[in-house]
Parts: sequence; C-alpha cells; structure tokens
Amino acid sequence: MKQEYYINIQSWMIRDLKLTGNKLLVYATIYGFSQDGENSYMGGLVYLQKALRISYPTVIRTINFLINKKYIIKTAEGHYKAIINNN
Repeated sequence: MKQEYYINIQSWMIRDLKLTGNKLLVYATIYGFSQDGENSYMGGLVYLQKALRISYPTVIRTINFLINKKYIIKTAEGHYKAIINNN
C-alpha cells in the first residue's frame, strides 16, 4: 500500500457488523473502493495480502467469511464490492 493511501474504519463497521482485526481491515479496504455504490474493489487478493501484511490463506478465509455474511459480493475474479445498506 502506498504511503499516501489510507483505510477509513467507520464506527458502524465495528458496532453493527461486529468486525475486528483482519476482517475489519479487509472489509474497510473493499468498502473504500465501493462506498459510492457503483464501483468495486479490483485490487485482487495478493494486493490485500501485501497491503495488510497478512497471509494469503488468511485473505482467502476472510474474503469467504465476508461473502458468507453477505457483507461483500464477488463481482469477478479478484473483484469485490461491499454491500451498501442505508438502513
């Protein structure tokens, strides 16, 4: 991750989604790219691994957890989009 990039963690990610640790970091990264409701994260799994300094198997498990919880959807290979719930 370049020095000028950042991850914005919203309080509702912790409070409402109950995310912590790697799950919170991965979700916040994907959310940052898809929060406008039109775009999606297209950086792939290796980018998440390197940017967040977590193992590749951890990235896979975390992505699968977020998909199973319906917090994100897979739009293409290595492309993910956060589900935006305005309620």
